[in-house]
Amino acid sequence: MRVQALALCLVVLLFLLGPAAALTFRPATVQSMDLTVNLKAEGAFSGTVYEGDRLEIKFLTLNNSNTQQIQEMDEKLIIGGREFRPTYKLEGSNKYAVYTLDELMDYAATPKFTIVSKARVKTLARMDSLVDYDLGKPMKGLVEEFLRPSAYIEADDPELVSKARLEFSSTSSELETIRQITEWVNKNVTYDFENYYNGVWGAKDTYASRRGVCDEFSNLAAAFLRAKGIPTMYVSGVSFDGERFGNHGWLEVYLGGKGWIGVDPTYGEAGYLDAAHLVLGKGLDANLLSNFSATTLSRKSIQVKAVLHDPVIEINDIQFFEDIVDVQVEKPEKLGLNQEFEVRVRLKSRQDSTTIIPVELVLHEEFKQEDRGRLVMLKPFEEKWLTWKAVSPVEGLEGQYARYGMVFLAPDQNVEDTLVVYPTRSLEKGGPQIEAIDVSPFISEEGVKLELVLENRGLGVGDVEITFKYYGVEQKARDTLEPGDQKRFAFEANFAKPGTMSLEINDGLAVKAIEIEVPQQAVEAARDGERVRIEERKTRESPLPTPPESEAERAWKALEREAGALVEAVLANEGTLYALVGGLALLLILLVLKSLVRR
Repeated sequence: MRVQALALCLVVLLFLLGPAAALTFRPATVQSMDLTVNLKAEGAFSGTVYEGDRLEIKFLTLNNSNTQQIQEMDEKLIIGGREFRPTYKLEGSNKYAVYTLDELMDYAATPKFTIVSKARVKTLARMDSLVDYDLGKPMKGLVEEFLRPSAYIEADDPELVSKARLEFSSTSSELETIRQITEWVNKNVTYDFENYYNGVWGAKDTYASRRGVCDEFSNLAAAFLRAKGIPTMYVSGVSFDGERFGNHGWLEVYLGGKGWIGVDPTYGEAGYLDAAHLVLGKGLDANLLSNFSATTLSRKSIQVKAVLHDPVIEINDIQFFEDIVDVQVEKPEKLGLNQEFEVRVRLKSRQDSTTIIPVELVLHEEFKQEDRGRLVMLKPFEEKWLTWKAVSPVEGLEGQYARYGMVFLAPDQNVEDTLVVYPTRSLEKGGPQIEAIDVSPFISEEGVKLELVLENRGLGVGDVEITFKYYGVEQKARDTLEPGDQKRFAFEANFAKPGTMSLEINDGLAVKAIEIEVPQQAVEAARDGERVRIEERKTRESPLPTPPESEAERAWKALEREAGALVEAVLANEGTLYALVGGLALLLILLVLKSLVRR
């Protein structure tokens, strides 16, 4: 928060939560809205006031842009039974309502004030033609300011720079880089309202904790974007989260040759923002934007306290997206219990320009799913297939099958379907399924560091051995993962030079190898900040050989089959007394052999 004063002027600004909205809809589906926006602040001044003392209050208000148009506006400050109308001041693209009290002594007996703002606003989600830009060409001019590191957006932090260059380095396309960063932050940071709403944490802290609310999502994404050479602004305003309107933070990024476009990593949107976003302010960093500030010209210090209420929004009209994509869903006809399967979705763009859209596959909570939401970039009329992997429910009712609902969500439509699960288990029943869910390599002047997160997505306990190799360095780690466990492993070398870092993950069933090429440019970039292009990771998986059976094991299995056949014949009333006696004798022999095999 920014506070300006000529004499000592302390401003305290609090945020209060208002009532929840009654409507429920997906924000990503909203193309345009007609809204009545009510903003309110209450406050008071205190201290010794003299004749001639002066107070100026600035209140951040709505402004026109290519995505929001102010139809009507009524703003005023009320103090001591009098109403004051504002003058307006522009600071960059931010608009402030300015209230001036030239003779503060007139209100010394009634120092409480209220600011109210009521506006009729129309918003629009623009899917303009997105023109890609080659990140190999540095951006120059006024936008360079928004490449600088700032208080909460530590774009020069070595760890964040290394992560950005290695994780998002498979392309020089600016659009694809924006898509990758937005999707990664949306998937890898957990929304935690309870612990993070009453504060702001920077990108570095957020990367370490992987938790936060909209400010933290935006700060981390902005740091990655700036580290990749993409100018990025922090935006404050109001948005709809699916149930209610509230204060929100997101980003705008500069697309070379095009201009500023919206990015909301909290909601997983890039390239366009849904029309349930209302912009109030934009700037280099959240701490440089102030909804309220007060300046006094006075003989002694005067304290000003203010409370900013949650916005109250009335929806007058709403329009939803239509005809963005054609959708076709392919899924298995039937499933067993605890069975791995895939759902494939074909998207075909109906647009004559490049678009980036959020999509989501939602399965029943009893299914295990690797992810739900994704950001998909589609060129004009492009067709693209997407694949989701999942595992069917573990438990079912014997002799009965179950139908589970499934829905694919796109901005312009919901495609509903069902999955049928039968009470038979797959061959993988009870076994572990260990997956690498995050591989994060870092390069700094001190050397290289590789962090790995494994998750056991199976039903059984799994033992795993990881081997890290980098030139002459070889490090091993072993651990046991219970079903559902996630564990983090770290490997380090105290030098950095071009070559291949490799990981081998052995879970007893297969060996998965991951290779990461580190070119010379990446090593130099850790020291001088040059932009580099890194090769994609290569992953391969090799199943472990099955040990041969012993002679005793083969003999026992043959006798077991023969005895079983004899007993089944008797039970079917097709056998004789001889068959029954023979079967019982074979079973007795089996018991003896079984004990010998175990020895």
